[in-house]
Amino acid sequence: MAKGKKQMVKPGARNDKMRFNVGILVPIVIYGMMIKYIVDLEKNKQCECSATSNRTKLKKLLGMWMVLIFTCILLQRFTTNNVRLELILLTISLFVFFYFTFVFFKYESEMYKAKCECSEDIKKEIFKYYLYIKYAILALTLLFIILLFIFNA
Repeated sequence: MAKGKKQMVKPGARNDKMRFNVGILVPIVIYGMMIKYIVDLEKNKQCECSATSNRTKLKKLLGMWMVLIFTCILLQRFTTNNVRLELILLTISLFVFFYFTFVFFKYESEMYKAKCECSEDIKKEIFKYYLYIKYAILALTLLFIILLFIFNA
């Protein structure tokens, strides 16, 4: 580069480590809403029908999930291509995701059977439909991968 000339940087070109993935905000907000929902149920002494072991388990699993999300974000920011660690975290987060969705639907079923009206909240409904959408996306992704293998073989 000639002396005195500045390097031209394209607009929108930024360091990938400094870029924040906006797509991660939606899950963080939704999981945060669900944790808030559970904390509100715990504070509500008139809603004893919601006090089950699954509620406690769900709260712990959602907290663990949030820690995993933030760990992955920090890992992407401050490390370079640590594939083994990323694979381990991905595997753990998948198991935690499947387990907390199982516990959530089990908990929701308990609330329905107990006719626990005090546990009804829009936050729980948003979380439930978010999980439905997440599973639909996972199923479509899996189907797409299978189709790629079939037609590229």
